[in-house]
Amino acid sequence: MSKLIDTQLVLLSNAAQREDRIVVPPGHLKGPAATKVLKPLLRSRFVEEVPAKNGYPIYRRDPDDGPIALRVTDKGLSVIGVEPQEPISPETTKEAASKKGPRKSEPKQPKAKPKSMPTARERGSMAKAGGQGSKSGPSPKKAASQPGAKQALLIEMLQAKRGANIDAIVKATGWLPHTGRAMISGLRKAGFKIEVARPEGQKTIYRIVAGPKGTAKGRG
Repeated sequence: MSKLIDTQLVLLSNAAQREDRIVVPPGHLKGPAATKVLKPLLRSRFVEEVPAKNGYPIYRRDPDDGPIALRVTDKGLSVIGVEPQEPISPETTKEAASKKGPRKSEPKQPKAKPKSMPTARERGSMAKAGGQGSKSGPSPKKAASQPGAKQALLIEMLQAKRGANIDAIVKATGWLPHTGRAMISGLRKAGFKIEVARPEGQKTIYRIVAGPKGTAKGRG
């Protein structure tokens, strides 16, 4: 397939943020509409069929293999600019733990200080740079890897008073431009009201003005 639609990009991006990489269609995507969106992803091998275990959403039921779910492939990750990683399932975690056996008591070692996420001030600076069309600002080479962290960062950038443009979003998250636009589209579908401004001589700026429940979200 030559081009992915926003819904397909959002599905792949959301699946990429899950440890098991399972595709979870939104509640409104059912029947023929779901088939129309998911079948091209299967044909292009951006997703693959796997047994629907652990409450995975069922894509179809096979007479021999039972319920089937969909999981994003390495090819699907690459098309949205995400580095492929081995998917993790609850069974894999339990199996690894059982092989290790009982833990032996060991002398306590000082815990390594975890790498801190960008502070609110730093993220605000990135959002400000996006609103001004500036190319300056920190370059987060290692974007957040926790499920949903990139989406949370996107929301925070768009909540800033000046909003953010696609260049700033790409730099902050590591997404490709079309993935960033798809995620903004996904926020709209989730109920966020997003204002679009096109200042003369600058990139298009996106800003959240209200949340899903109609609460004002813009911040200074």
